[in-house]
Amino acid sequence: PRLRNASLIVEPGGDLLAFCEGRKDGRGATGNIDIVVRRSCDSGRTWGDLQTIIDLGSRTCLYCVPVIDRTSGTLWLLFTVAHGGDVERDIVAGTSRERTRPFVSSSTDGGRTWSTPRDISATARKPEWTWYGFGPGIGVQLADGRLVAPAYHKVEGTKKFSSHMVTSDDHCATWILRGDVGD
Repeated sequence: PRLRNASLIVEPGGDLLAFCEGRKDGRGATGNIDIVVRRSCDSGRTWGDLQTIIDLGSRTCLYCVPVIDRTSGTLWLLFTVAHGGDVERDIVAGTSRERTRPFVSSSTDGGRTWSTPRDISATARKPEWTWYGFGPGIGVQLADGRLVAPAYHKVEGTKKFSSHMVTSDDHCATWILRGDVGD
């Protein structure tokens, strides 16, 4: 696959993980796109094989942002899902079959296995947003334990993209939309 939109993070066991989109077909934000990862056990000098960790069939999985809950050692991966047949311009315009939605998956073994992805739209997305993307980069954990991930969106009927963040104060049982800027 073609690889795009990478994020790097050091998992709790010390290995370096490189996440990105594995584009099997399509261009832009359309087609069968999975989330893939490569692992380095020697600080990036060598890399293991490419591993597909999120595969939702013909759906489009984009813009992954990893974040580590240092309290539990859990690695969380936030990413965006779109209908595989929708094209980016239609999603942005609000004329697509579906709007992009935020999802999350987790790993308790340093990124070797992953939970079934969970849609977090109910608490991390506004209905009037046509486009939703995470990133760029990685999420962080604040001193008080709050997990924070960067994201951005487009409001239907406008031409502007704006930034926001999602946070979790309960070890990722829920993700809450916060800090909408740029309107």
